[in-house]
Amino acid sequence: MFKIPHPPVLLVADVGFFGENLHTVVGECLAAGCRWVVVRAKKRPVEEVKTAVKKVLHEANEYEGLVFVNSFAEVAAELDAHGVHLPQGYSVQQAKQVVGKKPVGVSAHSLTEALEAEKDGADYVTLSPVFPSISKEGYSKTVGLEGIKIVSSKLRIPVVALGGIRPGNAASCLLNGAKAVALLGALSESVPPSTVIRRIIDEIRQNNPQT
Repeated sequence: MFKIPHPPVLLVADVGFFGENLHTVVGECLAAGCRWVVVRAKKRPVEEVKTAVKKVLHEANEYEGLVFVNSFAEVAAELDAHGVHLPQGYSVQQAKQVVGKKPVGVSAHSLTEALEAEKDGADYVTLSPVFPSISKEGYSKTVGLEGIKIVSSKLRIPVVALGGIRPGNAASCLLNGAKAVALLGALSESVPPSTVIRRIIDEIRQNNPQT
């Protein structure tokens, strides 16, 4: 089973969302304690994806952090990233033929999708949106803490809570069965990204001593 990095905080490094600030945000988050990053570059040329992944791999290497690539299994394999994360509808088995034994995660938005991902061989799933989120505006219904609890109880693989995660609600996701929380929108708010990361890590440690 895929071992969730410590601390259990995943940074979604979205090229479109952060723009020119992407690598500043990644660097700040790594320095603040994050050790797991997914590079996401929707609808971007593959060469732009490669450039972003190379830079993040270089930044993460100093901290022994894990870098996954969203969607582009071939890029993950070519650049020796640590894993790949797939949007809903992508084939886990096809991705594993490309990346070999490296972990493959899948985005899920319901129990049905999460179970299908596990059956297809996913090593973990992100479940979203848990709470209302500026980065998940297309989804009118949130799964909430009860959704995390239900999905986590039905799956053998780790569930990562995504969507509207911020200081004040992160620990509750783990207390309801999630094995990690993923961050995106909260890092665009007024406080520096490093402050958000530190607050969430402290919150998790205070409420979940085992982490």
